[in-house]
Amino acid sequence: MDGAIKLIHTNGADIDFVELTNQLDDDLNELIGAKKRRQFHRYNQLDVIKDVFIAYVDNIPAACGGFKKYSEGVAEIKRVFTKPEYRGMGLSKRIMQEIERLARASGYDSLILETGDMLKSAVKMYENLGYIRMPNYPPYESSTISICMKKEI
Repeated sequence: MDGAIKLIHTNGADIDFVELTNQLDDDLNELIGAKKRRQFHRYNQLDVIKDVFIAYVDNIPAACGGFKKYSEGVAEIKRVFTKPEYRGMGLSKRIMQEIERLARASGYDSLILETGDMLKSAVKMYENLGYIRMPNYPPYESSTISICMKKEI
């Protein structure tokens, strides 16, 4: 697919973001199992994510990601996802670059994120963008399926 790509800045209440994250949850439940993932639901509430980017391909919502304040100077990246049929187009990378740009402009010094150890392509993308592994931060410190990463911006 080589359609026209447009990125928009919105928030966690955006219906396209909600629908994309519902598909993300379905995909993760299938990959990891709904029972294992249940522990993470309370950490993925969309209403606390004030800054979201959505990538549209030919006006179809194809990918998303956002960030929220974690602590003073630190923002946490949340809900990065690309629909399977749009993978390989660099959409998540573009979203991550926009998140970094806006987070820096908003006064954050670093970004942190949690991803799953089974999500090899996500881990590789984050590493390629300069994120390094760190000890699992709260609330993921006891999770055996989480990988936490950090980047100074």
